[in-house]
This record gives sequence, C-alpha cells and structure tokens, in this order.
Amino acid sequence: DRSGFTSDSNQIGSIKPLGQTRLKVVELMVALLRLHYEELMTSIARLSLVPQCLELFFSYEWNNILHGLVEHVIQMTLSGPSAVLKDALFNKGRIIDRILDARRRNAELQADTRRVV
Repeated sequence: DRSGFTSDSNQIGSIKPLGQTRLKVVELMVALLRLHYEELMTSIARLSLVPQCLELFFSYEWNNILHGLVEHVIQMTLSGPSAVLKDALFNKGRIIDRILDARRRNAELQADTRRVV
C-alpha cells in the first residue's frame, strides 16, 4: 500500500485507509466541476475521472467524507449541461450496474446470519 498505512480490522471486516492525496484529488475534481467549462468537462471525461471517483466510492465503503465528495460529483454531473460527463457516469462508470451490485451484496450480507450488519 503506497499510503504508508495498513488495513485496520474490526468486527465488520478490514478497513483500508484512503489517504490524503486521493481525498484531495477528489476535492479538486469537485472544484473543477463547479467551473462549467466545456473543454474542462471534456478533459475530465477523457481522463476517466468520473469512473475513477466511482471506483474510489465503492472501494472505500466506510469513508463518509469521500462519499460526500463523490455525491457532489454525481449531483453536478446529473444537473449540469455536459453530455460527455453524463456519458462518463452512465456508460464508462456503469453507475446503475454498480449501485445494483452493491445492493445485491448488501442483501446477501444481511441474509447471512453469521455476520453482524
């Protein structure tokens, strides 16, 4: 792990640290999305930054600060005028599939009586 930290375990499972650098990059992404420059939106889409934010969101399921930032990314993408960002969210980022997969995994965990949920 490049963050210098190891995973922390508890009764729910292992929690891996996100790291300040990743968090600051997502904060920068939120700030950039607020500018509403189409060339910038095209570059964000070309670099696959929206799918990468979703990857962090689903990889770090216990990081509430990250989740709030990614929620802003999603909200600004949905309410903004950029079709290229919407394409990045729904097609490259597969947000609908990922939400349904997460819901399915959650239902399986809740059905497993050996785990505390």
